Amino acid sequence: MSATEKYLLVCMLYTFGSSRSEDTAVELANKFGVSPVTLRRARDGLLSKELLQSESVYVRHPKKQLGTGLRGRPKIGLRVRFERLPRSEKIDGTSESEEHLQSVIHDLFLGKDLVPRAIKGKGRTGMENRLQAEAKVLLAVLWAFSNKFGVVSGIGRAELAVVAGVSVGQVMTISQKLERLGYISNWLPGRTCRGLFGVGAGIWVLGSVGSRRWEHCEKTVISHELDLFNQLILRVETLRELGAELERSPKPALQEMEKYSAAWGAVWGAIAEYMPDEGRHEMDWSEDMDSALFLRSAWSGRCRVDRMIVDPHAGRAMKYQKARLILYASELAAGMDGRMAEEPTIDGNQELLSRIREEAVPKRFEPEESDWLARLLFGVIWKLANEMLKLYPSRDGVRYVPLPDADYRIESLGA
Repeated sequence: MSATEKYLLVCMLYTFGSSRSEDTAVELANKFGVSPVTLRRARDGLLSKELLQSESVYVRHPKKQLGTGLRGRPKIGLRVRFERLPRSEKIDGTSESEEHLQSVIHDLFLGKDLVPRAIKGKGRTGMENRLQAEAKVLLAVLWAFSNKFGVVSGIGRAELAVVAGVSVGQVMTISQKLERLGYISNWLPGRTCRGLFGVGAGIWVLGSVGSRRWEHCEKTVISHELDLFNQLILRVETLRELGAELERSPKPALQEMEKYSAAWGAVWGAIAEYMPDEGRHEMDWSEDMDSALFLRSAWSGRCRVDRMIVDPHAGRAMKYQKARLILYASELAAGMDGRMAEEPTIDGNQELLSRIREEAVPKRFEPEESDWLARLLFGVIWKLANEMLKLYPSRDGVRYVPLPDADYRIESLGA
């Protein structure tokens, strides 16, 4: 179903419900804010899909009916076929009530002025500041998939295109216009490489959801906790490089073994901050070991962190990692009453842990490795949520938005 067909169907539902429309195509086009040609094309598509049915309109007064008949063909009315509509289901993750969501989509589709205040008052009322049917449908889809913070994650451009009935190219073109008008405040591209977070869809940060507008910036934050996470990634990279050097030397020098042992201890010391049950450990080794035995003793009974965390320390991949962590942490902070405990507590957060394992851990890992990595990321998220609450304890009407140039920004709802 195309975007214009979806737009016409929703407009018919909101305007006429189960009643019959007796308006002409031109009258409906004027009412719904589209051209007559667009409306007729969408109408014919819905009729062919049997989502609309046409009915002859009979005038009750005999003389008017006679006059209508003498003028040519009888008037045709349209009615939505409710029995043909798919069962509607509430989208998981949205915190807007169904009534509020239907209300804002009703205003969007039926012409209420929802242009952000940044555009109002500038005397620009041309088409460049108006939303066409395709843009309204895509915006409604983004609203429906957004959480209570106005953030859309876990759905890529291809899936958005299918749901909205537009092409992938149109998604990008329309989203640029929505960003210019203030409906979208930020978009962070997803990633397709096989790293710590694996394949992931982009993140859409909405500037408004109906009348709710996020516009008051409280603070831009360079996160200390995210910096510590960066340091952990860097230490793992160093450990991986040292391990590769040892593998190339069957009988490594004592200095090389000591260097690797120190790097190994630094990695596990950093991990213990996020996973207290791991504790701090020292390697059990001797200088008469060959490189294979040395490395085997280092990782005996432990997850190979040096092979699991393979993302670069900087660049687009790391920015995407941080954005995902910020989204998880903001949701965790919003669900807490007051300040959180300093040490990560998985009890009561199994749902978030399962979500991390499903969304943020690459599928190539074994179940035991997936569980371990999910618990590590949960510890990072817990620390980050603590930091958020310390910086801005008030959570009502507050959100934490990941940024491409900084770590995140604290925003509140506008008046």
